[in-house]
Amino acid sequence: MKKANEYYVLAAIIVIAAILHFHNLGKPALHTDEAEVYLAAQNIFDSGVPKGFYRVPFYENAYLYSSNSSMYEFAPTNYYKTELVLRKGWVTYYIVAFFSLFGKDEFLLRFPFALIGLISIFVFYKLGELLFNKRTALIASFFYAVSPSLLFYDRMVRYYSPMILFILLSTYFFLKAYKSGDKKDYFFGTGALVLLFYTNILIFASFLTVIVLFGLIRRVKINKTIIQSALILVITTVPWILATRFLNKITGEPSHNFFALKPGFIFQTITAGISAQGLLYIFLWVSAMVLLLNVLMRSKTPKVILWKEEETNKFLLLYIGVMIIIPLILSPPTSFEEKLFLSLTPFFLILIAKMFDSILDISKNNFFKYVVFTIIILVSFVNVGSVFGYESHDAISAKKIFSLEKDVVFEEIDQLIRDHTSNNPLILTTSDHFPLMFYTNFSVQTIWAVRESFIDNYDGELVIIEKGFVEGTCNFFYQYINPFERCGNNKNYLNKVVDCEEFVVGKDTTIYFCKEKKRFLGGNQGLFFSDFPKGSPPDFIWDLEPFSVALDVENWGEIDVDDLKVAFTGDFAGREFDRTQDFFVFNKTILGKKRIDGNTVQSKEQFELGTLTFNHKLLNKNQYINASVMMCYSYKTIIRVDVCKDSLDLCGLDVSGAPVQIGNIAHQELDLNFSIHNSAEGTIGDVDACGEENSTKRIKVTSDSFKCEPLKNSFNCQGIENRLKKDESYYITISYDYQQEFKKGILLRSKEKNSYDYELSRKNN
Repeated sequence: MKKANEYYVLAAIIVIAAILHFHNLGKPALHTDEAEVYLAAQNIFDSGVPKGFYRVPFYENAYLYSSNSSMYEFAPTNYYKTELVLRKGWVTYYIVAFFSLFGKDEFLLRFPFALIGLISIFVFYKLGELLFNKRTALIASFFYAVSPSLLFYDRMVRYYSPMILFILLSTYFFLKAYKSGDKKDYFFGTGALVLLFYTNILIFASFLTVIVLFGLIRRVKINKTIIQSALILVITTVPWILATRFLNKITGEPSHNFFALKPGFIFQTITAGISAQGLLYIFLWVSAMVLLLNVLMRSKTPKVILWKEEETNKFLLLYIGVMIIIPLILSPPTSFEEKLFLSLTPFFLILIAKMFDSILDISKNNFFKYVVFTIIILVSFVNVGSVFGYESHDAISAKKIFSLEKDVVFEEIDQLIRDHTSNNPLILTTSDHFPLMFYTNFSVQTIWAVRESFIDNYDGELVIIEKGFVEGTCNFFYQYINPFERCGNNKNYLNKVVDCEEFVVGKDTTIYFCKEKKRFLGGNQGLFFSDFPKGSPPDFIWDLEPFSVALDVENWGEIDVDDLKVAFTGDFAGREFDRTQDFFVFNKTILGKKRIDGNTVQSKEQFELGTLTFNHKLLNKNQYINASVMMCYSYKTIIRVDVCKDSLDLCGLDVSGAPVQIGNIAHQELDLNFSIHNSAEGTIGDVDACGEENSTKRIKVTSDSFKCEPLKNSFNCQGIENRLKKDESYYITISYDYQQEFKKGILLRSKEKNSYDYELSRKNN
């Protein structure tokens, strides 16, 4: 083939590839893995490294780091893949981070990966020429340009296209270096190999094995250039391995039995890049058999299929064998999928192209050659399905690329969430809809790993997005850990969605809007303290010796206390004790208990009450005294009243956690009667009279939507109809002051009559 014609054909192939790679590139919505890469890459701007899977900053998935959060069912959640398979390197994230500087757009994010795929075709051509000849290289490049599998992966915001490019570059430069010994080829090859390491470690390890073994087969002599290249590789990779303790993680992983995989499934997965491409699959097996004949039975191979490039034949057989065996051994059966063997596809295409090149050599008749070229083109276009709309393994056919409409499902979901929620809801979704985080400002978590108890007890606004008739990732993830739970009718959100509003979007997406429950945590306590803090006061005190007093106060109810009054009572309030003051007023808020992200949180505060001193010599050696304080504060009990969905009747109520509770409840339509009772160990009293006897009991019942009046032994609240609506909740507030006294016996000791113990205690202190 003439050189000018060769470049014209190559240019035409690249134009075809460019059209297929870039047309409608931005129309498909980002899928889960693409959105995950983008979100992780954004952390580069904050920390310099791509992260975002640790301790639930945005998405706790099964892929990388463990979680200690009580929100999740499994900790760690990395339970079905291995570190070696998971480590994809950081090159992809830095590419995405750089291009995201220019905007947040599907086309923009996919552009560098599609461009890398296009560059790979040119490198692939040069490699095909190096391995065989120009005609084989052109045929293989055409197969590459229209390959549904490579087209599918090249258009993704993932590591796939960089991985293929770095493999092709490494192969090209190392094979050139082995032939010529050129120093720059070794260095270029090493550079591509380093980039491959930071793209996918498993594929790097496999490919490095290929390069080393082929060098031994060729009996390449170790020289200064090879040693320098090896040092560059070690210096640029080993520090990362040590810093991440990567080897420790690898050695700590359980072994995997790849014999558990069915042979048919293995072959189908390995050849998936070609097997779904129609007639081309037949030529793959024919060319593979020819390759084996050329390597293993070269002397008996018919001349018509005898490939003179003996070293190339050995390299291809070695490459295909190693790139199958090592991933097969090192990856668990659960990771055995097509993309693990994506690096085989270009070399399969070279084999097929060489097979066609051999067919072209059968005859010098131009008509015969035109027929063969026509067959090549027809086979290639049938594979893409340009006119028939044929698709394979999720690949986008040419017909679909040219007629693709903008995917707006996430915009529709976003608008529905905005229309049906008032706050910032927690959004739990199947993996298919995780990219919602890219299209909105909402925080999204995948639902499959969330504890069922967390979902059931979550009281805030909750949105659950489900794709398909079962939980989208259920069958995929749980088959590896517990196949009898959370799947089908045992989904972890099944109980939750019973009372939630349901919407259907598109063909297979259901959105459940679960309103804020506004359910109280309940309980029969307000403030609580079980003891004085250690040492305030001490376990025993000395006469004429000052000591400090403090309180550790917890709020076990659900109302914030802004002002706390504390008074000394009992012996502490008597004449025998000198005090800095008799009572204290603290303007420090003690927060009521709340449920945050499914967990109950309550506050604890410490209050210093100054110092006290027993003001004269104790006549006895020891004496027990009554250390006592009174704690007084204003509190509330809140009653939530639920109006029915279909009528203005009372259909339910709930009461907040507080020391005063309600009982003897009776209601009819909007008329509610109840009594109150003290459920804690304190008394209802007046804060202003804290510590005094016979304090006045003040109880007030108020509501914006109910008219409340006291009866003889109860309260009556009548609903105001024009202020009430169906299917809404309203509140009645019971306000009161509360007093709680804490008493503790403390040993008082005479310094004079216990002089030895006193001196010893002073030395120890």
